[in-house]
Amino acid sequence: MYTNVLKEISVLFLLISAFVYTRRYARHFNNPDNCYVYDDMHALPSSFKSRLRQLEEQKKISEPPKGADTTLKQVVRNQEDYDLFYKLEEEAVKLNIEGSSNSLCRKHVVFSVYKCDEMLCDELKNLIEHNSKYSWKHLNPAKLLFVPFPPEKAKCNEFGVPYLGYMYEKMFKLCPNAATYTYVNGDIIVNEQFIDTVDAVLGVFDKDVLLVGQRTNVQWEHGVDVSDPKFSFMDYFRTGTLFNTNAIDYFVVTKKAIDWSAIPRFVIGRAGYDNWLIRHSLSLGDKVAVVDGTNSIPAIHQTDEDGNKAHGGKAVRSDQDKNYNRRLGKCFGGGKTCYSDYLTRIRKDEVIVEERQMYCGILENIEKLKTVILFTIVGEIVFSLRRVALPKISGKYRYE
Repeated sequence: MYTNVLKEISVLFLLISAFVYTRRYARHFNNPDNCYVYDDMHALPSSFKSRLRQLEEQKKISEPPKGADTTLKQVVRNQEDYDLFYKLEEEAVKLNIEGSSNSLCRKHVVFSVYKCDEMLCDELKNLIEHNSKYSWKHLNPAKLLFVPFPPEKAKCNEFGVPYLGYMYEKMFKLCPNAATYTYVNGDIIVNEQFIDTVDAVLGVFDKDVLLVGQRTNVQWEHGVDVSDPKFSFMDYFRTGTLFNTNAIDYFVVTKKAIDWSAIPRFVIGRAGYDNWLIRHSLSLGDKVAVVDGTNSIPAIHQTDEDGNKAHGGKAVRSDQDKNYNRRLGKCFGGGKTCYSDYLTRIRKDEVIVEERQMYCGILENIEKLKTVILFTIVGEIVFSLRRVALPKISGKYRYE
């Protein structure tokens, strides 16, 4: 008797949980106010604003993290890495004509920011950033221009972390006629399938595009240098583990895919902005094609002691710094690669693009969590079926 009562109570609890869970998603979808963003400072908690002011007053932003290992060192910056950016600026000033073609630009523009040129890093971290620069620079210079973004040219928040949108807007100005623009984290390396995939996606759609993908984590304690002639990209790639669908390290966009002046001023290297950008792009409906390139872009994340969920690693100064992006926007849920409308595949050595037939949800949770609760299943199904457009965000954010 008692067993039956407990079973009935358990079922009732699960049904109530499922109802609450699905209502929570439905509330975000059907009530536009829940997805409005915060103004950068005005809506932040007073304690957070006061902490920002304190940091600014004490001028601690440029100092290395407390407790830094004495073995850390700052390498002598290779100015040649950044000469290209300044040459692009000079060329743009000379042209000074809207829509003019910069001879230094290419069809695809990729950029990144490297923190070891400005702060203390261990030997492995320095090598990882060297590998990233070398890999992207030598990918295919005829089609792709890789631009290390000088830290001193970036606009940053109160914690000294660069704004993502400002860098995109800057690259739009320097190379106005490029087909795509990509920000990539400074510990990611790829091979030429990246370019093949981007070209294939552009050949399919006559509208704006956001192309993202999962990374594969490869332990890099061995400290291999990718400039070594013996280095085999695919050999190392096959030793790795595919990471989560909610962790995105590169963002390939066409020029008008995202209005960077009309969304929150997210910073790089902190959690949340990647999921928000996917969710936002999905909300635009037919205006933007959101494509998951995981199947055709082997992207290696060189994993060091910071691990796979570093979100800034040792450079993070406080919880406010770590959660900066999450204080600027809501509706991060649903920003996974597996909610994209399209995905890529390799078929007969060619990249193809096809519509996604199954969104992430039940199968992903079974694999990841091993224990699937009823309300999670129901919630994910409802989420997949009820994706609707988010409201357009009013107002403009200026990087001044």
